[in-house]
Amino acid sequence: MNTPKKFNLFQKQYIVIGDYVANKVSKSEMVYEYKVSYCGVAWEHLVNYDAVNESICYSCMKFRFAGILCLHALKMLDKKNVRRIPSTYILNRWSKEAKTRKIVSYHLEPPNETFISNRLESDIAIYVILSMRLHLLLLII
Repeated sequence: MNTPKKFNLFQKQYIVIGDYVANKVSKSEMVYEYKVSYCGVAWEHLVNYDAVNESICYSCMKFRFAGILCLHALKMLDKKNVRRIPSTYILNRWSKEAKTRKIVSYHLEPPNETFISNRLESDIAIYVILSMRLHLLLLII
C-alpha cells in the first residue's frame, strides 16, 4: 500500500474515536490502563499507556499487523490529551521520506548459517502461531 491509502485508513480510525468511550481501570506511576468500548457496548479492548516511555500496549494489536494505531489506542491518547503520536508509532515506510530513501541490496554477502537458522526458527514460530489460531477459529465455528 502507498502512503495515501494508509493515511486514509488511519483517518477513518481517528474519525470514529468520538463514538468510543475510554474508562480508566488503573494507574500506577505513569502507566495508565483503560478499557475502550463502543458507546457502552460490552465488548472492550484493554489499552495501556506508559507516559514516560511513550509506549502503548493494547489487546487488538493492529499496529503490529497493519502498521497503524487502532482506534482504541487513539481514543486513549485523546483521553490523556496526548496531541502527538509517539514517533515509535509512525513508521518510516508510511512517510513522505520513504520515497526518497535509497534501497540498498540486502544480499551483498551470502547469508551465513546462523542467519538461515534464525530465519527458519522465526518462520516456524510464525507457522505454529498461525496454525494455533486457525485451530481455535475452527473450534469456535
